[in-house]
Amino acid sequence: EIPITRGRIAIRSVTWGTIPGTTLAHIRISNFSKNVTEDLKKALQEAQKPEVTGIVLDLRNNPGGLLQEAVGVASQFLKDGTVLQVRDAQGKVKDLAVQPGGLATDKPMVLLINGGSASASEIVAGALQDAARGSVVGETTFGTGTVLQQYKLSDGSALLLAFEEWLTPKGRVIWHQGIEPDIEVKLPLDVMHVTPNAERGMTAEQVKSSGDVQLLRAVEELTQPGS
Repeated sequence: EIPITRGRIAIRSVTWGTIPGTTLAHIRISNFSKNVTEDLKKALQEAQKPEVTGIVLDLRNNPGGLLQEAVGVASQFLKDGTVLQVRDAQGKVKDLAVQPGGLATDKPMVLLINGGSASASEIVAGALQDAARGSVVGETTFGTGTVLQQYKLSDGSALLLAFEEWLTPKGRVIWHQGIEPDIEVKLPLDVMHVTPNAERGMTAEQVKSSGDVQLLRAVEELTQPGS
């Protein structure tokens, strides 16, 4: 017999650090759970250093989460405008506006996405891309763009029906389409993403030889002349 004690594990959805050998902040959001916007604000406040010249926002393999957190996250990088459009089953469209007071609306940035970026990640990617806020690097996202509602049936099963659809600020469809990157960079199958936590124990040379070509391309975009 083995005694097991249940415990509550706190998972940090937002991590950040300076990419070794650069003056760039690498901010990773692993999901859009409750309070992610506040956690991002804390990270951005910590990154408001004179030596930090740009931001790599990493949404790779982020499956999404809460809509309000997606709006809050996108609003940290946009001065004004729209984060997304919501179209209902009758075809009526409403805009969800950028929340004022973003902390990183002027800092140069690059967004990283891939096939594991879905739902709320695609909302943020679409908003930043439509606003031409910075280059989007990586691979086309998953393509989740509907809001589902559950209807319970008499036999105990349930039916999920889509009753709203998410569109980018310019009206682009996300469902089954995904967000295509501005710069397509495929990560080799045998290469793992470099995360901010991993970077804390790495040298600049180790980052360069990591094989994370998506991250390295983001660094290149933010450090080349004229960026």
